[in-house]
Formats: sequence, structure tokens, C-alpha cells
Amino acid sequence: MWDSPPPPAPAILTPRKTAHKQVGEISLEDVERKLLLEERAVRLEGGRTDIVLRRCIGYVLLSLFVVNTLAALAVIYLVGVGTLALSDKVVIAVLTATVVQAATILHTVVRYLFKLQ
Repeated sequence: MWDSPPPPAPAILTPRKTAHKQVGEISLEDVERKLLLEERAVRLEGGRTDIVLRRCIGYVLLSLFVVNTLAALAVIYLVGVGTLALSDKVVIAVLTATVVQAATILHTVVRYLFKLQ
């Protein structure tokens, strides 16, 4: 009864390592390479979109600044001609507010366009 050798252990199937790939086999390096290429493409597209958005916002802020400054100059012109009657304090307040808004818009645009990293 015990004279016969024990039955062999079940065979563990492992893929053979060969120098060439089998059809349909994907290596980890291929997947990593594809992911890196996709990531670069997304970053490039994101950078282009960011540039377009920054330019658009810059034009909008510049347009608002121009309209605001022209309105302040129109008020001062009308006061100077005599069409509009405002006290000196109001005219000075309008001029001061225009200068402060111009500095704020300039500061905002510069910070937005040229971020410190």
C-alpha cells in the first residue's frame, strides 16, 4: 500500500517568458507610454485653453476700464463746460475713484496674467 510513490502535485501553469510578444499581449511599458502621451496632450490643450481664456478676460477688463474712465472724463468735461453742476468734492471723489479703479484693474490683470509660481 505504501510502496507506490505519492501522486504528483498538480502542475502550476505559468506563462513562458519569450523574446517576442504574443498576439494581444499588452506590456506595462506600453500602457505607461500611452498614458504619458495622453497626459501631455491634455496639458497642452489645457494650456491653450487657458491662454485663450486669459486673453478674453483681459479684453473684458480692459474694456470695462476704458468705459469707466471715459464716463469719469465725460462727467468732468460736463462740469467744466457748465452743463452739469457738481461740487468740487464730488469731482475730486470721481477723479480719485477713477485712479484707484485703474490701479486695481491694472494690479488684477498683472496678477492674473503673470502668476508667480
